[in-house]
Amino acid sequence: MKKNHFFILLFLSLFIVSCSEETPTPTNINYISFQASDYSFGVDIGAENTRTVKVYTANVSDSDRTFNIKVDTDATTADATAYTVPETLTVPAGKNLGELNVNIKDISIGDGKKLVLYIENTDDLLTGGKITLNISRICPENEVVLKIAFDSYPEEVSWTLKDSSGTIVEESKAGAYDGMTGETEKKFCLTDGTYTFEILDVYSDGAGAYSLSYNGGYIVNSDGTYGAGESTTFTVQK
Repeated sequence: MKKNHFFILLFLSLFIVSCSEETPTPTNINYISFQASDYSFGVDIGAENTRTVKVYTANVSDSDRTFNIKVDTDATTADATAYTVPETLTVPAGKNLGELNVNIKDISIGDGKKLVLYIENTDDLLTGGKITLNISRICPENEVVLKIAFDSYPEEVSWTLKDSSGTIVEESKAGAYDGMTGETEKKFCLTDGTYTFEILDVYSDGAGAYSLSYNGGYIVNSDGTYGAGESTTFTVQK
């Protein structure tokens, strides 16, 4: 029995040594990655902003290292004239952090655009995933956010937003969401005042959950069982 214990312990010792020799430690891997997969990038209305995206390496070198930065044009929806992205990124000697300064102008942002970046692979470099910069305009007034989760008939839903005088501020007519799935988001930048939001369904059977939020709370949060429609009056003030 003692001999069996001896051989078992010997086997485990050899196994552990073998694993430690074959598995490289993270600091030996030439690996680089963006700080996250998503990044919120706000742009002032009628202006431009520069923000810093961080990139980390798994190891530290005694010399500067330069990496190529690419734009995924297939996944990017931002206007090509709206953004400026450096072609390279340098991680200084003795550091594992590099900074990429991206500039975006308020050009055709509308309800939001995306700029997707990636680090170019090389034979001796492992890279993390892409980063998506979610671009939106910064509202200097009161930002109200509408979210709609579509049911099987998104073309049936329509809505209007009116000010206190009854003037339409924004609207979406029936059929505008035809063919869409999942969820949509719309941001309103409203001056101080009272507004009425009305949502309608063509066939009077509700058209998916929706919510209006402002200043960290819900104005309305509906499960979608509103029949032909419903309206909500609310006031915003900075």
